[in-house]
Amino acid sequence: MQRFHTWRNVPCYLPEKAKDNPLYQRWETKTKEIREELGKITTDIDDTLGKKTTFVKIVDLFSRKRQVFERLKLELNELKEIDFANMPYHVVEESIRRINKLNQQVQGDIDEIERNNTIENIKEEIESVKQELADKQAKLNQEKNQKSDLEKTISNLNKRIEEKQKQLKTLEEKDRNTSMSNILAIPKIEQYPQLPCVGQLFQVNSQSYLAIEYWEDYEEGKREAERLKAKLCAMN
Repeated sequence: MQRFHTWRNVPCYLPEKAKDNPLYQRWETKTKEIREELGKITTDIDDTLGKKTTFVKIVDLFSRKRQVFERLKLELNELKEIDFANMPYHVVEESIRRINKLNQQVQGDIDEIERNNTIENIKEEIESVKQELADKQAKLNQEKNQKSDLEKTISNLNKRIEEKQKQLKTLEEKDRNTSMSNILAIPKIEQYPQLPCVGQLFQVNSQSYLAIEYWEDYEEGKREAERLKAKLCAMN
């Protein structure tokens, strides 16, 4: 009489001393860092939009940039909602690159606004000094007895105009800053793999364990355990 036996590959049980895998804490810290940087970009936009200016040229520039900023804020909010820890690595990588690019665009636009505002301020100061200079020159022609003091004042005013014109030239010739460093580094996949889609990760000493509760998760668990370099086990 022949006997036939069947068996199933059942994973071992999770060791009693197992603790939560540090990958969860790493992802929690990284996600917080990403969202804080997104918040800073949004704050920079809001701070810029909250500023006032009376220069017509800057008002027009503000109006154009406001539309861009409002669109970028929507994208920044969408990026905040991403669950990075549970996304494929290529999504995380693309998102970080996009965040860095958005920051460069926002900072460049802010710099453009501030630079143009400074230019208009300097132009206004130059015109004010020129008016003061014209008044002093007219006074010089009338009051010969104060010639020495007035000539000194006129000389100082001319120097102020020259200094302001140099500042103005420097600002007008300044290129838009396109070499800004990244605010976020792309995390290495070895340190930040995607969290498991089934089960829960644990660790004992240096060994990772992927614990599953349901037999239906066994095949997927095997693939995930291999990806995460973990031992597949059953939850106690």
